[in-house]
Amino acid sequence: ERAAHMVLKMIQSRTTRAEDHIGAVNLVVRESVAPTAAQDRAPQGTGSRMTIRWGLIGASTIAKQYMIAAIRNQPDGEVTAVMSSSPERAVAYATENGIPAAFSSLSDLLAADIDAVYISTTNELHLEQALAAARAGKHVLCEKPLALTVRSCQALIDAAKAGGAVQRDELQ
Repeated sequence: ERAAHMVLKMIQSRTTRAEDHIGAVNLVVRESVAPTAAQDRAPQGTGSRMTIRWGLIGASTIAKQYMIAAIRNQPDGEVTAVMSSSPERAVAYATENGIPAAFSSLSDLLAADIDAVYISTTNELHLEQALAAARAGKHVLCEKPLALTVRSCQALIDAAKAGGAVQRDELQ
């Protein structure tokens, strides 16, 4: 409840700092995980604070310039995977940015051990990718626009609720 209030407050204030968006999603993820699971995933010496594992959908410039650092600047954030439709680009991007896993398929990325995704592909792909992530139970942070129609946006909200995930778009 506290996390949902924080996300709503950020949406209303139109906060644009990448760290704020990542922090809000990390908070929701932490609050949605059972305490024993959080303790099992906490790094040594951090108490019960779990690590939030992020997958990047899109090997983009904006992710490289802003979001990777924003995720890593969170005390509980870790970028663990990247997906690009080009296998070569996925591997090169992962290597350049110190990301352990690279995928060229959305289904393979979503099957990986991640909690949340950041979507920074071209606009027409956002809805399909966000729906797949929400249905897989992954939390979603998506570059704007989240969807191209109100009906599509409602479908995504419904999928996120059904999958137990939170979704939000990047407000800039």
